[in-house]
Amino acid sequence: MSGPQFDELLKGLNELEASLSPLQFSKHLSEKSKTIPQDDIKSFVGLLCGLYPVKENNNKTASQIAADLKETAQDEKPLFFTPEKAAILEQRMTRLLSIDKAIAVTAKAHDVVTEHQHVFCAARIFSDIRPVFSASADVVSAAVVVHTLNIAYHEAGEHKEFYVAMDKTDIDSLKKVIERAEKKAKALHLIIKQSAVTNLDEGA
Repeated sequence: MSGPQFDELLKGLNELEASLSPLQFSKHLSEKSKTIPQDDIKSFVGLLCGLYPVKENNNKTASQIAADLKETAQDEKPLFFTPEKAAILEQRMTRLLSIDKAIAVTAKAHDVVTEHQHVFCAARIFSDIRPVFSASADVVSAAVVVHTLNIAYHEAGEHKEFYVAMDKTDIDSLKKVIERAEKKAKALHLIIKQSAVTNLDEGA
């Protein structure tokens, strides 16, 4: 990354407001840092959101974390990693880890949200028609619609998933549970608003 690009990155990090997730924060940062590829920004934000909790949990300063990274990089001895680049790495990481603004809050929020054994990743529902055959198995007597709920989640850094068969009654029950959760969320958001605390769910 060139000097001007790094300055642009720093400027964006200092101007942004906190987000609920690193991915969301990356999207906002990409809008401010036009000269840096989006994939690079996503990687930088992911790295910082991983390092800020390390810094806090280990009670280390930004310069100490930066020095550790420099030492690790030198021990790995990657190709073309000159002493000059090592010094630039340490200097830049010190500045990035000294911001302690929106990126630090985003990192903490992500750490809090994902501090569970199972963290939701995605969900899909597959629906199909299942025939009901007669006793002789040569005539279709009826048909039913069957749904399969697929839940993907993360556990200890691994991507896992499971499947659950559902019928119309199950779908209705799940819908009611989700609607109830939405009502609870609205009530809790109102409490947050009245407390004047920043609500990271806004804009999610």
